[in-house]
Amino acid sequence: MAGGRLHQAGSVVSRTDFSATTDRTFAHGGGEPRSQPSSQPRPPEHRLSLKEVLDELVADGLVDTADVERSGLNVKTDRGQLHPLVVIANKKLHQLHPPHQALSLELLTGWLAGKAGLPYLRIDPLKLDIAAVERLLPFVSYEYAARYQILP
Repeated sequence: MAGGRLHQAGSVVSRTDFSATTDRTFAHGGGEPRSQPSSQPRPPEHRLSLKEVLDELVADGLVDTADVERSGLNVKTDRGQLHPLVVIANKKLHQLHPPHQALSLELLTGWLAGKAGLPYLRIDPLKLDIAAVERLLPFVSYEYAARYQILP
């Protein structure tokens, strides 16, 4: 469903299609989703850098370099303690074109999913089946859950 959300009554997961936001891909370098074979070799997997994400946002026309410079985002001093999308969302930049929405973490995550050719799925924490989550606790150590902040 291009450009819209798929909602089901009582659904924990909602799907948003951000594919209309951009026509380029991101992490795997091809023009098609990861699931399809590509004639281009995949670049090695790596952590996203702030510079890489900002360059892609500028290339996609979501922000311009002047806005990035005014925001105080400094790619040279970024130590990678926070994910680049979190750093950008915290600066509250706005889209270059109407409706000039703030670049929220949800919008940026959906954009990145589209770049990678992946669906964007948002889990509503208020609709989680806590009993089902608690059944998984014996399989996930407290240290792991705390490190990745996967439990509410």
